[in-house]
Amino acid sequence: MTPTELQKANLGIGARLRETRKARGLTQDKLGEFAGTNAAVIQKLESSEILSPRMVVELAIVLEVSPAWLQWGNPYASTQVIQPPMVPPNNRLPSHIHAERSVEVDR
Repeated sequence: MTPTELQKANLGIGARLRETRKARGLTQDKLGEFAGTNAAVIQKLESSEILSPRMVVELAIVLEVSPAWLQWGNPYASTQVIQPPMVPPNNRLPSHIHAERSVEVDR
């Protein structure tokens, strides 16, 4: 692990969320929409007003990172999703995920 990766892991969830959202080119509005919440919740998460969000998995799916890394910044947790993303409860994945791979869900 590089020093930069370790520094990122030591940031709080708000900083990891903000940095990853911006790296993916998403606004707070779009991230909220894709994760099934709203921009106000994303803003509170990014400013660390909410430290343990209920939607970590949904946010991680949209941002294509590991939920463990997003929540805790564990230096041993990969930032990459190991398996193809699951469809979030609101059944809305960002268009860049649909364009790159197909997701099959048994119903």
